[in-house]
Amino acid sequence: MASIDAALLRARSELIDLLILRIPVAPMSLVQTAIARGGLFGDVLTVSECSLKEFSSDFSPEGDAEEFLIRPAREGEAVALVQLVKRLFENYENHYVADSRLDLNKVRLVYPDWARQLQKREDGRILVLARGDDLFGLSALQITGAFEWDIALFGISADVVGQGWGRKLLKASQMVACERGAHTLSYSTQIGNLVARRMVTRAGFLPIRDVFTLHFWL
Repeated sequence: MASIDAALLRARSELIDLLILRIPVAPMSLVQTAIARGGLFGDVLTVSECSLKEFSSDFSPEGDAEEFLIRPAREGEAVALVQLVKRLFENYENHYVADSRLDLNKVRLVYPDWARQLQKREDGRILVLARGDDLFGLSALQITGAFEWDIALFGISADVVGQGWGRKLLKASQMVACERGAHTLSYSTQIGNLVARRMVTRAGFLPIRDVFTLHFWL
């Protein structure tokens, strides 16, 4: 309880308008306290994690250069990446969309901005599924700890769903994280996103916790 109050106090002192907190679903009393303090329920995320001990760190582009190819994003692809993420997450329901006080047009720019920022960061890596200059999928990776990496964004265009490219892109992500020295790789998604949860489970990810997302308007 004290940690929630401390977070709210600090946010107010820094003149923050909107504070977003992720709170474990257990103990439920903590969540109830957060809601009593004015928290608006956004969504529930399932966080899954896999060990990379058994993975090869020898990543190389997979596919046919004249057809589909999984490779690192290129420096000149920033605009194409943003457009891809806009398409992939255009109708994605998340805690931003659930908050009626937010401008939906601006909300739709959040994930494209994540991709843009990750491409610039030294601790970020972006893999894409490409055919020539056209992009059909991406996996945006980031460092979250000394030996821990996380998939911040992952998506495959509807054009190629069902062809196994999601599984291959996920495996490439595991190999790249391993190559960079990670021992574990995590992935979060809405608890109701069964398609994504099945895919990562088949790839060796196991659920480790569920968290509530709450918005506090200050």
